[in-house]
Amino acid sequence: MVKRDFIYDTKGGRISLAIIAVFLVVMGLVLVILSILLGRADKDGFWQTFILGMTSIIYGVCNLIVLKKRPPRMLPDDVADEPELVDEHVPLPQKPDELIVVNPTKANEPEGSILLFRKEGVLVYGDKQIPLDMITDVSMTNVSDPYILGAYHLLLVLSNGQVAHIPAGQDREWANESLMQLREAIFGKDGSL
Repeated sequence: MVKRDFIYDTKGGRISLAIIAVFLVVMGLVLVILSILLGRADKDGFWQTFILGMTSIIYGVCNLIVLKKRPPRMLPDDVADEPELVDEHVPLPQKPDELIVVNPTKANEPEGSILLFRKEGVLVYGDKQIPLDMITDVSMTNVSDPYILGAYHLLLVLSNGQVAHIPAGQDREWANESLMQLREAIFGKDGSL
């Protein structure tokens, strides 16, 4: 998974970098103009100020170009609305065949557990229903970056090319155990559906 850069991939970081880049361009222009108006070409101070101003302008313009050309990378938490995985919800009985607690800190909430209904062929997470025959693989990833504590996600790879992200909290052992339970529940002990 692609790591997210704190400066280039967050809104606050991009705004800060743009402000700094514009400031560098303006200060570079001021230094160049002052060196031309106040300095004399035969003095060392003239060339030092002129080169410093030009360097500042070039660096600021390069940062603005990079900001313009590089779109921010998205993390699963940044995705506002995931597409609906099924067109209509299947009516389900009260009791699931299997219950897998994914995030122990949210075990009593719909997003903390996965419900598996074998007869109906549906996996339920939160308010989403995913047909079991659409799931081709299940894996786990760490979506952390250097600035936040690690967060693990279970990834359900679907046959239509989508990937459903299920947050599993910050405990690696628990996330790994949930992954093994989910794999066994979906694919069986031998790995087949």
